[in-house]
Amino acid sequence: MTSTKTRRAVLNAYKYLLKTQKETFHGDFLAISEARRKTYEEFLKNKDETDEKEINKQINQALEAAEFLKSNVIQAVFDEKTNRF
Repeated sequence: MTSTKTRRAVLNAYKYLLKTQKETFHGDFLAISEARRKTYEEFLKNKDETDEKEINKQINQALEAAEFLKSNVIQAVFDEKTNRF
């Protein structure tokens, strides 16, 4: 059985990843929807995990994914007036 602290850490990682996706893909509703779906799918797939080490590994992966989105993904908007992104 996982501790309350671990459960809270999982929930916080989930929320942080969703928030980061929303900020990164601001205005791109399809990208946000797909990112949210994939995140939900991955967290749900691991919902019955009880090994604390494995749970912490997965939490770290979620946090790393959020940091990757923040530092490596750019959403460009096309400007028809200048014909540039």
